[in-house]
Formats: sequence, structure tokens, C-alpha cells
Amino acid sequence: MKKINAFEPLSLLVVRISTKVRHLMTANGVLSILGNAALADEMAQIVTVGPMIKNLVDDNVEGSEEDLYKLRLRNATFSDALGVFGSQLIPWHVYIGFYVGIATAVYPKEFYQFDPISIIQYNYMAMIAVATILIATFTGWDRFIPLFQLPAEPSVQLKKNIAIEEKAPLVEEVI
Repeated sequence: MKKINAFEPLSLLVVRISTKVRHLMTANGVLSILGNAALADEMAQIVTVGPMIKNLVDDNVEGSEEDLYKLRLRNATFSDALGVFGSQLIPWHVYIGFYVGIATAVYPKEFYQFDPISIIQYNYMAMIAVATILIATFTGWDRFIPLFQLPAEPSVQLKKNIAIEEKAPLVEEVI
């Protein structure tokens, strides 16, 4: 996949719609969830979408090494936490199939007939974890969670925004 740049159009779209580093990071989280849903396996999502979101940050964000390290950690959180918790919210995912199979084997059909929704509807931990990570990343509320805050915009910037800022003074000088 990497050799043929299979995800390049998707990466270009994410960079184009992102105006801040927070938006890029939120898009990385959404890509992790969508990859998990499309592949129906969290390990497949980690090995396919994980490198793509890593490259999105490495290629498009400018900042200190410490700040970039924090962004890489958030990407790892997206791959891992959204991979595992997100998988428990997707009805066609292999995890849910496994859980339904185990529950059906343990409880006779006369008592209760399990289906994916009967497990998903009560999985509040997964719902809260996925929503909290994505919402906190997008809104900046992650600063209220100890050791979870992303670097602020002046210390990290999208490279496309830096290029625009460098071109702007040239236009003012001409006028």
C-alpha cells in the first residue's frame, strides 16, 4: 500500500480541509474509526491507517521535536484506543462477532437471543471513550485532562499555513 501511495488521495483531502493542527489531528481520529469500520478489524486498521496518519503529521506539521512527539503520541492513541473501543461500536466487526458467538454459546437461545446491537447498546465505556477523544481533540478540551493536551497553534503549525504567512508580507510590500 505504501509503495503505490494507495491512500495519497485521502491524505491530500485531509490536508486540504484541515485549517489547524487540531483539525488535522481530529481528522486522523476519524480516519482511524473509518478504517476500523471499513476493514472490520482493529489490527488491520492499525497497520494500514496508522502509518498514513503518522505520515500526515510528519509531512505537514512544523514544530519543536517535543511538540511533534506529543502529536505522535496522540496518533498512537487514535490507532490503539479508537481501534479497540471503536471496534466495539461497529456491528460487523470481528470483535462483536466473537462476543456474540461466546454469549450465544454460554446462554441458551431459550433465555436470550444475542445480536450485535444487544452488546453495542450497553457499551457505554466505548461510546464515552471514542466521543471524548474526538471531541476533546477538536475543541481543545483536552487541556483539562492531565498529560493529554496537544500543543497550541503558535508552537505547532501546518506547513501550508506557514507558506501562506510567508507569502502575505510580499503582497503588502507591493501595495
